[in-house]
Amino acid sequence: MYIASRNQVDAYKFGGGYVFNSDQKLFKEKIEEIAQEINYDNVYYLCRDHGGPWQRDKERADHLPEDEAMAIAKESYKEDILNGFYLLHIDPTKDPDEYCKVVDIDVVFNRTIELIEYCEQVRKEYGVLSISELVLNYLNRRQLN
Repeated sequence: MYIASRNQVDAYKFGGGYVFNSDQKLFKEKIEEIAQEINYDNVYYLCRDHGGPWQRDKERADHLPEDEAMAIAKESYKEDILNGFYLLHIDPTKDPDEYCKVVDIDVVFNRTIELIEYCEQVRKEYGVLSISELVLNYLNRRQLN
């Protein structure tokens, strides 16, 4: 599993990331390149760690309004999905107005549901397999070999 936070890897329109100075597409290409170089022929997953609103340091420092932070988080998740990130950590637990405090659980719950619904909508719209479908495909391929 290659697990990247939004500060490490994100769309260039949100500042990119410090790992390979990359967005999701370049990160995927770099991991594929490394796998080929070392002749790795097994499964691996690109994963998002701490996705969600205000998860980039700049967004939190700029005190972006909730609607803007959520829209950016959704667009970032969309880029994740379209570039082969199959495990997404949905994490709406940061809030610039609740610094060093716990965000109300109802707020976290509602943001989480909204983000999961959005990611599922994107996944289906673009015909991206669910993680369970990917695992079944992988197992079926292994049985054929």
